[in-house]
Amino acid sequence: MKKRWFIVLGIVLLFFLSYAATTYFQYQIGNETFQQDLTDWVNKGEADSKRIEILRSTQLDNTSSHIVLFELDSGEIAFAHMIQGWNGKFKIVESGWGPAIAYRDIQTENGSYGVIYGDNSNIEIDHIRADSLEVTFGFVAGVTNELYFIKYTKLPASIQTAFPMELRFYDENDTEIKVMK
Repeated sequence: MKKRWFIVLGIVLLFFLSYAATTYFQYQIGNETFQQDLTDWVNKGEADSKRIEILRSTQLDNTSSHIVLFELDSGEIAFAHMIQGWNGKFKIVESGWGPAIAYRDIQTENGSYGVIYGDNSNIEIDHIRADSLEVTFGFVAGVTNELYFIKYTKLPASIQTAFPMELRFYDENDTEIKVMK
């Protein structure tokens, strides 16, 4: 009987150690190498290496997901979705760049989030109205006096994705500046 318990305990311990090792090695980006690891990720497989400058980062509520806003040496605004592991380190899930202001749906362990991020360096935009073109959902994000911003809201449980979004930009007088889809 004791031999059986040792075997069961050994199997459970082996399972736990393999799980811990697997998740530990997935999350290797620490604070001291954060910028270099993100730079390496952006440049993977490219002959010309891009430099980056991290502008802002934020954690999505009480999730393990973090959004990092950075600028490429070309002046393009980019984002990265990173997940923090139980060891306190990160792994990069996705990244991208494109328009100066953009919307993304981000899936987390606590549901989906709608994220607007971008550049307001000319300080013209007071707030942004985001409305889904596919489902009944929208929200307003205030960006007054923010050079670079990351704004988010949790999507209702009934909505997995709100993409595509129509973004409308307003000044402090509530006058529409421009529309972006």
